[in-house]
Amino acid sequence: MIGADNYDGLIGGLGDLVTRVGDKAIYCTSAPRVGRRLAGPIVNLFRRQYPSAEFVNARSLYSKQGDWQCRWPRERERYGAGILFTCCEDRVAGSDRFADLAGEHAIGIFAAEEVDYLLHAGCPVAWYAVEFPDTYWIARFAIETFELMSSARYARLVPDADADIFCPKGTLFPWLAEGASSDAALGSTARSWFF
Repeated sequence: MIGADNYDGLIGGLGDLVTRVGDKAIYCTSAPRVGRRLAGPIVNLFRRQYPSAEFVNARSLYSKQGDWQCRWPRERERYGAGILFTCCEDRVAGSDRFADLAGEHAIGIFAAEEVDYLLHAGCPVAWYAVEFPDTYWIARFAIETFELMSSARYARLVPDADADIFCPKGTLFPWLAEGASSDAALGSTARSWFF
């Protein structure tokens, strides 16, 4: 039997992600529902587990959307991986917490653009789902864009056993040509229609 302290050494665990990034920072981003008071302790937990790795908390890095729009394009090359934090929305009453995630987990347009960049740069991306009082580390998942999108609810995340480890399935910007990064069509003015 593998002890809980050994899970991070497994393929697809946090230790595996840390090993894959080398000396680059790990960018921890989140859905709009995940506030600074929730993201901060999670990032601090990761920092305690891996003190030699650099974890960057996006929730405390940018003060507002305009700040993100100016700084993200200049700063993103320093990141070697990403971790998406989500918080359960609309948890189904009476659902079995041990069987599967019990609610919807959504990300906004900013996290979608960040993940799009990281994946096009060849960086691994993991998902940390919070369903109080439980948390789930998910290395294999899919990102599905909503039919009706908003800046805060752009796409949902769902576990997907067929996805490659740290490489979510799905197309974040379906209107772009295959293989094109969101940079090809989403400048700060093009993105403004979401707000």
